[in-house]
Amino acid sequence: MKTLEQCQVLEIADLERIVVSQLLKGISLAEISINMGLSERSVKKLVENANRKMKTAEIRNLTKDLNEYN
Repeated sequence: MKTLEQCQVLEIADLERIVVSQLLKGISLAEISINMGLSERSVKKLVENANRKMKTAEIRNLTKDLNEYN
């Protein structure tokens, strides 16, 4: 199994997008882990990072919308 640090071909953000898109297609974490050659822990970490970034972006957009409204 590779760790995230060993995946130098793709950027972490690219890996996050790939994992999230596969989850949305209904592919399990275990299958994604096997397909990408990553540990399940690494795949979960990618999902957590993507989730955190999406929440941050949503908050940023809401703040921007509120500022424009005022």
